[in-house]
Amino acid sequence: MESKVRCPDDFDAVGPWGVDTKSWGWLQDDEAMRRVEALKDPTIRNAYGGAGIREALILSGEVSPSSWRRPVFMHRVQSLCDTALRGGMLPHTNVGPLSANEMQQLRAVNVSMGLMLEQVSSKLTDRKTGVHRFAPSKKDPQQRIAQIEQAGRLSIPFTTGILCGIGEDHNDRV
Repeated sequence: MESKVRCPDDFDAVGPWGVDTKSWGWLQDDEAMRRVEALKDPTIRNAYGGAGIREALILSGEVSPSSWRRPVFMHRVQSLCDTALRGGMLPHTNVGPLSANEMQQLRAVNVSMGLMLEQVSSKLTDRKTGVHRFAPSKKDPQQRIAQIEQAGRLSIPFTTGILCGIGEDHNDRV
């Protein structure tokens, strides 16, 4: 799993996730965990709090629910969130479609979760040219809509959104 976070432009330091103030950074899970663990150090925790950094955004590519890696993936996500929470950060997880059980498990270590609806046009998952051709859960927008509804039923604070200008046409947006 990889984690992606953004630091404010005026925060003049490299943070526990290894990103500088001007860029996004992707880290392998061991490095992400090591840096999130650094939040246990009061000096580091206070530096982030003093800079107004309060949220730990946990993002990842999809791991299929049928993959043998799924339990390890979910454990790692939960561990990152738990560690961030204990380090004084407010975790927000967006790691692809989740089952109701997975959402309930992560709810205990997140202040909110999210999943981008992204689009409702099947042409964006076209095998040869679609921008989402390598993202299985984006082939059927109903799967993502169902997760957004599921978050509501579970009373989980949830964010979502759509992307425009990625190959859809006007009728797709209406």
